[in-house]
Amino acid sequence: MSNDLGKFKLDADKAVLVVIDVQERLVPAMPEAIYLRLRNTVAMLVEVAGLLGIPVVTTEQYPKGIGHTVPELAAACNETVIEKVSFGCCGEPTFLKALKNTGRTQVLITGMEAHVCVYQTVLGAVGQVNYAAAGGMSMAIPAIIFTFFIRKYINQMWGGITI
Repeated sequence: MSNDLGKFKLDADKAVLVVIDVQERLVPAMPEAIYLRLRNTVAMLVEVAGLLGIPVVTTEQYPKGIGHTVPELAAACNETVIEKVSFGCCGEPTFLKALKNTGRTQVLITGMEAHVCVYQTVLGAVGQVNYAAAGGMSMAIPAIIFTFFIRKYINQMWGGITI
């Protein structure tokens, strides 16, 4: 592992924020306190992205069945909305095209169901982008289990990252 931590420095001019699947019909699966914390964190990230000129790409997993982005975030997350049917965003060609169109190479990832769609997106980002960071996520399984596996994978693929 390289000691050069500079490769992990985020640059607002190179970053894009990806908000993954914070959708209406996923909310009941989350404990209310966890969902509210996630929603507030995502709202803060989107607001800061706007202040820093960081584009926001939002995904919705099968919105006909799962619903759209929750109303509290929908207006703030409407810059680019990608409908998908694959769990990982990188399995959706329009997502990869939207990322490429931003001209950004550092991907900040947040979202719901971290152990499925967020995790699959991070896996799919390998080789697609120079850098991916994940945070502000929620899931229906204990976070400690997910965090262990995703940190192990990211350490192997990118030489370490803080989540």
